[in-house]
Amino acid sequence: FKLVGSRAVEPVTHLVKGVAGAPGMVIGEAMVLNRGANLASVPNKWVSDFGSEIKNFKQAIQAVQEDLTDLAQRMRDSLPEEECALFIAYAQMLNSGSLIDDTLRDIEKGNWAPACWRDTIEAHARIFEQMEDPYLAERANDIRDLGHRVLRKLLLEQNAMINFPDRTILVGEEISAIDLADVPPDCLCGIVSAHGSGSSHVAILAHALGIPAVMGVLNLPVKQMDGLKVVVDGYSGTAYIDPNQEVLAEYLTYLEEEAEIEQDLLSLKDKPAVT
Repeated sequence: FKLVGSRAVEPVTHLVKGVAGAPGMVIGEAMVLNRGANLASVPNKWVSDFGSEIKNFKQAIQAVQEDLTDLAQRMRDSLPEEECALFIAYAQMLNSGSLIDDTLRDIEKGNWAPACWRDTIEAHARIFEQMEDPYLAERANDIRDLGHRVLRKLLLEQNAMINFPDRTILVGEEISAIDLADVPPDCLCGIVSAHGSGSSHVAILAHALGIPAVMGVLNLPVKQMDGLKVVVDGYSGTAYIDPNQEVLAEYLTYLEEEAEIEQDLLSLKDKPAVT
C-alpha cells in the first residue's frame, strides 16, 4: 500500500494478455529465466589452432547430449513416453548431420567454435522460420535453445545451483521445452512467456503436465518480474503481476471451486465410460 493524502491506496495490479498456452489457474512466485550466454553477442575470433576448437566443440556437444538424456529420464515420472522422446530427439539432433558438419567445416576455415556455431544455428533457425506451417515455424525456437545450451558449455559458463520457489512461475522472453524440464516438477506450477504460441513445444508439454501457461505476451516486463507474486490464468491467456488483494481473493475463490470440481470428478475416474 502507498499513502495518498490521508488514505492508503492499494497498488494497481499489472494485467498482461497473451494467448492460452495450457488451461488452468495458479498463483505463484515469478522466476525470470536467465539464459546467460547469448549467441547474438558472440564475436568472430580467428584462430590458428582449429584442432583445439574442434575438440572443445565436440566436448560441448557431448555434454549437452548427456544433459538432455538425463532430462528425458527425469521427466519420465511426469510425462507420457512420447513426450519424453522430445528430449531424446533434441539429443539426436546433436549426434550428426548438418548442425555438426556445417560448424566443423567453418571451424576448419579458421573462425573459433562459438562463432561458427552461432552462424550454423542462425542459418538453420531461419529455415524453420520461413516455413508456412506454424508448428514447424515454432521449431526455430528449439534450434536456438539448443544453440544457447551448447554455447554455454563452450564458454565454460557454470550456472550456480538455482533455488526454485515452492510454487515457481517460470517467466522469460523465450521459454523452451528444455527450460521447462530444468525446473523440478514439484516446484513448477505456471509459465508466462513473451514469445511462443499454443502450438509451441513448451505449451504442449505444459498441457501434458497440467501446468497453466500464458504465451505470446506483448510488452511483458520480464526484467522487473523476478520474485513477484503472479496469477496465471491459462483459460483466458492473461496474467496478473503483483496482484492486489481483490484480485488474489477472486482467484483464490476460483481455485477452491476448481479443487472441489476436481474432487467430484476423481470419484468417477475408475468407472466405465458409457454413453
